[in-house]
Amino acid sequence: MNKKCMIGGILFSLLSLTLYGQEKDPSHHVFSVQAGYGNLFKSSKLLTRNTDAYRSKLRDGIAWNASYYYQPIPDLGIGILYTGQTSESAHTEGADQLYTHYFAPQFAVHPVNSKRFSLGLHVGAGLLMFRNNSEVFGKDRIVKSSSLGFNAGLKAEFKLSSHWGIGVDCLFITSDALESKVDYHNETIDVEQPNYLRPFSVTGGLNYRF
Repeated sequence: MNKKCMIGGILFSLLSLTLYGQEKDPSHHVFSVQAGYGNLFKSSKLLTRNTDAYRSKLRDGIAWNASYYYQPIPDLGIGILYTGQTSESAHTEGADQLYTHYFAPQFAVHPVNSKRFSLGLHVGAGLLMFRNNSEVFGKDRIVKSSSLGFNAGLKAEFKLSSHWGIGVDCLFITSDALESKVDYHNETIDVEQPNYLRPFSVTGGLNYRF
């Protein structure tokens, strides 16, 4: 009986140490996929109708993002962010369908980071690409531009387990393109008109740690 108790105690101790070690070994990699609400605080002026009422219809849309972070320590991270946004509207003479795509390296800090909850800030700079698949009097008209952008965001996570969590991200991007290309009537025209873009999004989704 004493030998059985001793063997059982050793096995229980080994199992406890293994579980303890797994719990204390932090995951250094975080992958996230999210979707939600997008808003263009400042939308392109290169629309098929340039009135404030029409531009306001194109502000609300859908946003999505994917990110990867490497965390050498739990409170700091470096990574890469991709986010996109789309909105559309139409009128009697035409229609606009706007897309933005943004790629940027990120630096993140987590001033609040507990076993179940974390709150962090992330900033970065990268490439913002804009595209308007529009239509004027039944003919396609495509507007494209790309420019340097800057972003700042606030993100929170509720950790469901050591690997899975639910994340929420509020992201703001600012970018000024000084030139755009317009494809219309089988011609490409360079338009030297500032295209100020201010995408904002609130998204939620899943985080995976490994």
